[in-house]
Amino acid sequence: MRTGTFIKAILAAVVVTSLLAVPVAAQDTAEEPEASNTTDGDYTLEELRRGGTTAPNSPDSVRTLDGRMYWAIHWPADKMLANPGDPNDDDWTFLSSGETVQRNSVYLRTILLDEAAEDVTVKVAYYREGTRQVERANSTVTESYVDDLVVDSHDLTFQTGWAMQEIDLRRSDEPRKVTMWVEGHEDTLRWTFEHESVATSQTAGINTKGDYLLQASLDFVLPVVIGVFLLGGLVAWALRRAGKGPGWGYLKWAFVLTISSALILGTQFSDTTDLLVNAPRILAVLVVAIVAIVMLETYTTNVSHTAFFRPVLGAATSPSGEDAVDIIDLEEREEKTVQMPDGSTAVVRDGLIPFLSRIFGGAARLERSEELKTKLEVTDSPIDEMIWVHPDADEILDYEPEGWTLSIPTAETRSDWIGLAIGGATILAFTQLVSGAYGGGVGFLAFLFAMGVAVVRPRDGHARVEPAPAHLRSAWAGMLYLNIEAEDADTIEDARDTIVSLQARSEKDVQEALQEQDSTLIEEMFSEDVDRSGESLVEPIDDDQEDDRDE
Repeated sequence: MRTGTFIKAILAAVVVTSLLAVPVAAQDTAEEPEASNTTDGDYTLEELRRGGTTAPNSPDSVRTLDGRMYWAIHWPADKMLANPGDPNDDDWTFLSSGETVQRNSVYLRTILLDEAAEDVTVKVAYYREGTRQVERANSTVTESYVDDLVVDSHDLTFQTGWAMQEIDLRRSDEPRKVTMWVEGHEDTLRWTFEHESVATSQTAGINTKGDYLLQASLDFVLPVVIGVFLLGGLVAWALRRAGKGPGWGYLKWAFVLTISSALILGTQFSDTTDLLVNAPRILAVLVVAIVAIVMLETYTTNVSHTAFFRPVLGAATSPSGEDAVDIIDLEEREEKTVQMPDGSTAVVRDGLIPFLSRIFGGAARLERSEELKTKLEVTDSPIDEMIWVHPDADEILDYEPEGWTLSIPTAETRSDWIGLAIGGATILAFTQLVSGAYGGGVGFLAFLFAMGVAVVRPRDGHARVEPAPAHLRSAWAGMLYLNIEAEDADTIEDARDTIVSLQARSEKDVQEALQEQDSTLIEEMFSEDVDRSGESLVEPIDDDQEDDRDE
């Protein structure tokens, strides 16, 4: 592959991805949760790192005070169908030390049996650990310290029974360490964890229904409408290029999309939400892509079902006892064929990768398809056409599907090297830009996409068939005809007489046809009618000649 093509491919990848990744300029306007008191208290790093006293044989989140248990829980953000705060929702988990909470709330639970109610004050400290250089004993050392410390106070009231109270957390766009304790019992009822708010928890800056409709129209409705109209021409072009769609069917597509979505959300939930919040038009692109899948699987009309037949010959004995050749087996293979834009016939199979390869020029064209004299069109059958293969062919069809191959760019001149360096630098800069905006996972996918566009090229397959001789079809038909005419014979001698009479009748028809052809030729040469009875070929004798002969 030439370097110029490489650079063009890189620029195309950058443009396509940039159109999809239009960030929303939504500032973090989320209001901080209301707290009874907010301070910048004076706490040491060692104090904030210290957790509470865990109960033996209990989860890490359980604490005990005067024989009563207290435990902190939260609902993970990837539990999308959960109902946080509902005691009957079982998707909650214990708040373990060092765990990252992505929702903006945690819950403190206890059990009150005798007391009517209990009022407590909970302190929540948010901070980051910073490092700095300090001078100690004539040397410079690095130490950690508390940075960006904020402490909130929350007044809670536990009612009788299995009590649960919500503790709102400040929004954290970047990971922050959190220490939470019950005032008056700092050494016992204490928990430590990390907090990073999921992207979908930020406000959208919408105050009215009109704002909502405008935002939905710009981010979703308008891109879907424009995309569907553009999609019609794109799908038609793709089907003309590929001959047929992927052929997966609706159920397979639904299964693949469902499993893929579940895996992505289950393993990359935080990165996925960040991407969707920063580039909400991706949801519109997904809807348009699903419409494209339906169109590709529905509007496929250029497909022929072709059956390849190869007779297997073997020694046999004729009814008269003589040695003969008979068809002892008939091998069959069915394939789908399409007419490619260049007029050639290609063998196609279902699959997404071959479909994409055909769009960009790859195909498994049927070699010498115009020379297949034994091709027959079939009506009123699931098969559209049948092709007879030579009995001595090694296999019915030698087929290798189209696909993809790596095409590493080569540099021969100084300008090629410069172009190659520019292309590589563009890939790295593009990857860094996407990674900084949407995270390392999305940046890695962007890198793979750009590299694929640059170095992956469609590869042709092949479909070879050894056609049977042209007379095989007529011989087969003649055999069937003779078999039908002779099937009513009672004995072998009767069957032989019938076949001989048919052959004689055929020879007579041939002679009459030859005579008709010769007469027509003479008429065209002399522009006069020819007596087809043969009497005109004898010259008549006049009376004088007859008298002389008598004398």
